[in-house]
Amino acid sequence: MNEGEQDWSYSIDKAGASYKTYSGQNPYAFKTTLQSTTPRGEYQCTGRLTGNNKVVKQSDKVTLKVSAKPTPTLVSDRTSVLALDSVTLTCTVEDSTPPWGIYWYRDNEESEPVTVTDEGSTYSPRVSESIIYLCRGGRGDPPYYTHVSNRIDINVSERPPAVLTVLPNPAFTGETVTFTCDMNEGEQDSDWSYSIDKAGASYKTYSDIQRCIKDVGNGT
Repeated sequence: MNEGEQDWSYSIDKAGASYKTYSGQNPYAFKTTLQSTTPRGEYQCTGRLTGNNKVVKQSDKVTLKVSAKPTPTLVSDRTSVLALDSVTLTCTVEDSTPPWGIYWYRDNEESEPVTVTDEGSTYSPRVSESIIYLCRGGRGDPPYYTHVSNRIDINVSERPPAVLTVLPNPAFTGETVTFTCDMNEGEQDSDWSYSIDKAGASYKTYSDIQRCIKDVGNGT
């Protein structure tokens, strides 16, 4: 009622009929849990100052919109990766006003969330084994949760071993030999640092490319 600390009798009306009444100190607020979409509609608050019924104040009408509980959509940028690669997960809730916090789960929603992010942000875990991810939105205190999203199965494969080729082999003194170190990861766009070892000790190190050239003309 915006009248300071005075006592009022309140009537919150829906479609012209009393929905909730109360008497007490201004302002007045109450919470109710919506079990269905039935409460949607127009509401209006009317207040009468205690001891002076001539002082009546009425609010503008407010439309309460109630929809069925939403189900988020979960997508991943990829579902098959090599061990210790990361994936980027995006969880979207259609009705986002006010915004939702996004709760992320491994395997099932009964477990503790692995993290909570703001809506619209992504989650990029690094994975070491095949795993299932799910998400749901939550807001308020205590949180009101959406339904659980679809599941995303991330399939993780072991990284293949590196492959070293030496050409020509055998070679002759004074001849140039090419050592090619291939990480054997297909089209994965990654930068590597390389170490070619001889008898357990580093023989050649390099970064960012997969080929090292060494002249063996000195007999080493």
